[in-house]
Amino acid sequence: MSCFIAPAIGQQGGQNFPYLANAAYWENDLGLYKTFTVHEQQNVQFRISAFNWLNHPLPEFSGGSQVQLTDTVNYATKAITAVPIANSPDPGYLNEKTGAPTQRILELNVKYNF
Repeated sequence: MSCFIAPAIGQQGGQNFPYLANAAYWENDLGLYKTFTVHEQQNVQFRISAFNWLNHPLPEFSGGSQVQLTDTVNYATKAITAVPIANSPDPGYLNEKTGAPTQRILELNVKYNF
């Protein structure tokens, strides 16, 4: 978290951030279609779509304002200090897995073409 401390007053900063990795995003969607001919140019199509069908949870930040960054500035000494986040034991870490509403969703459709 020390890389996010503001530069000294009167100085430029923020050009040399370290590599900021994010969580891998993994979502699987599946769609199955079957078409039946009714009459010459008419057909009916049955569809089933599954969103996140493997139901793989994704890592995320907890809801306790974990990534809130605050600084205090002493203008007399031009010192900037970071204020630690008191309500988070592990700030900046993806410490929970997603649940609702990102769970497995199924969708059934019937489409008639004429």
